[in-house]
Amino acid sequence: MKITSEMIWEELQSQKKMLERLIRKEEEFSIEELSLNKVVKLLRLNPHTIIAQVKKGNLKARTYKDNQKRKRYRFRIADIREFQENSQEEIIDLDEHFGSVDDLAKKVFG
Repeated sequence: MKITSEMIWEELQSQKKMLERLIRKEEEFSIEELSLNKVVKLLRLNPHTIIAQVKKGNLKARTYKDNQKRKRYRFRIADIREFQENSQEEIIDLDEHFGSVDDLAKKVFG
């Protein structure tokens, strides 16, 4: 039997899909949590936008009080992925709402 480049390509694609399924399953059952700051960097959203999504119930988070009695948020990786995949509502970030920094400066300072 002669192995062609097409057969190798198909096998690689098959292996890639299997690996993606395994990674998703691992993330789905993972209990690892991320801080609000890490989620801000991951999603590239403003912290206030993320907290608003938590309050609306669109993004699940565990809240707790730290030693100084400040409210803190922790996010499971599985919940972040679910939010990314299933979010029906378009998230308005401050940059989109106000435009670029230059546009905002022109509005404020004329």
